[in-house]
Amino acid sequence: MKRRNLGFVVFAVVLFAFAGACLAAEYGGTRISIAPLVVNGVLVPDQITQAHVVELTGAVSSEVGAKSLYWKSNRGGSGKPILYVGSLGEMELNGKWRIPRIHLKPGRNEIKVTVVPMRGKAVTERIVIFRED
Repeated sequence: MKRRNLGFVVFAVVLFAFAGACLAAEYGGTRISIAPLVVNGVLVPDQITQAHVVELTGAVSSEVGAKSLYWKSNRGGSGKPILYVGSLGEMELNGKWRIPRIHLKPGRNEIKVTVVPMRGKAVTERIVIFRED
């Protein structure tokens, strides 16, 4: 009996760790997520890097469709992510996005990615990346 409980606990811990690997926000059937930071093919789990430019990727879904998707950095820079799977304006959006070049300044860089659904409130997710010199 104890072995079964231990197996369940291990499974639950792995499941929660996997679920927490991707930053995500959701409201009213609209969801946006940011994939873990990867720089030059290497995972950066603590989000501290010496890179001057990074690429972010993620996913967006909405039961009612989305009319816009944009990003903004607290250190300057903003724009529209490239939505390479799915289309804005369509019902039941399930898409993937990427921002190919975000310039980082030394210190704390907070990047927010926002999706605006056809109906309801905008949903924003953020990632904080620290650039060392």
